Amino acid sequence: MAERKALPKSIRFEVFKRDKFTCQYCGRMAPDVILEVDHLKPIAKGGDNSILNLVTSCRDCNRGKKDRELADDTIIKKQQAQLEELAERREQLEMVLEYRNELKRIETESAEAVVESIKEATGFDVTDDGKKRIKEWIKNYSLLEVLDATEIALNRYFDKSKISLEFAFNKIPGVCHNARMQKNSKIPYYINYTLKSLRGKNFYFNETTVKKFIKNHVNNDDAFDDIKTALKTARTFSDFQYMCEQVFGMSFEE
Repeated sequence: MAERKALPKSIRFEVFKRDKFTCQYCGRMAPDVILEVDHLKPIAKGGDNSILNLVTSCRDCNRGKKDRELADDTIIKKQQAQLEELAERREQLEMVLEYRNELKRIETESAEAVVESIKEATGFDVTDDGKKRIKEWIKNYSLLEVLDATEIALNRYFDKSKISLEFAFNKIPGVCHNARMQKNSKIPYYINYTLKSLRGKNFYFNETTVKKFIKNHVNNDDAFDDIKTALKTARTFSDFQYMCEQVFGMSFEE
């Protein structure tokens, strides 16, 4: 007769998880009932503690069963199917972990690309804290957006001093934000509509001035309604400019 040994807690937990904390005899679940681990083939009849020979049972079913061996293999087949499902879940978990590690590797390589662009442009290295910040920026935006913003910030604010580099570095996320806002805004539409309307009226005007004016003052449909009103009623570009400045309070000089 095989010797009965106490099952380790880890084995009992694996059996409970596999069986979804449900008695495989009566279908009742924890915490409504106290669960135990039963042997499909009783220890008294040569069974062992392998997981294929273990099944979740409530205390009532297990104590009532005693050492009777089940006459059919329904439970065994069910347990084998659940074991296969558990193995599949573990394999997928491993895939998820591998994917997560790959994402971390990509994050690190992406941050290093930004660091290298800064070193190449300035001759200065980036601190560990700065690298962490770059990783956060890449999560919020994209590598291309951060690289573009880095170039813009350095061109605007870096004057070859370390202090100016710190200032430019701190401006990078703001440049990313502004670039994305402008990309997602309707400002290009407002500009194109205004320029097309002015050209259609054969007005003489400076396109650069008009573009700057729209960017400074027209950031929503309500403001653009005022521009369209001025475009409809103006007979010359001077009329258009006068209405924008005197009626709607939008200055061309800013």
